[in-house]
Amino acid sequence: MPAPNLAQRHGHRGTAAIARGVRTYFAAHPPPGTAPAGSPRPTETFYTVVRGDTLSEIAERFNVPQTQLRTLNNLDSPLIKIGQRLRIPPNPKPP
Repeated sequence: MPAPNLAQRHGHRGTAAIARGVRTYFAAHPPPGTAPAGSPRPTETFYTVVRGDTLSEIAERFNVPQTQLRTLNNLDSPLIKIGQRLRIPPNPKPP
């Protein structure tokens, strides 16, 4: 005879408690690179290039690798123009 499942053994309160515990744990400890459902999504930031800016300085200012800025903004080279609007990733590396 097969063993009864958790809901049969402990009623729905047992399974609900486990589900709450799992949700609480992952809300407090999301796996790297993920966010639990219902958490606010990071917003994308934009930066407008001004006279004297360089891509390397902007990357340093926002703590983002220059290569990531180039990829995100479809730049073939590190050359940028005054007035150009650059996308900055929502989750820059910690300093």
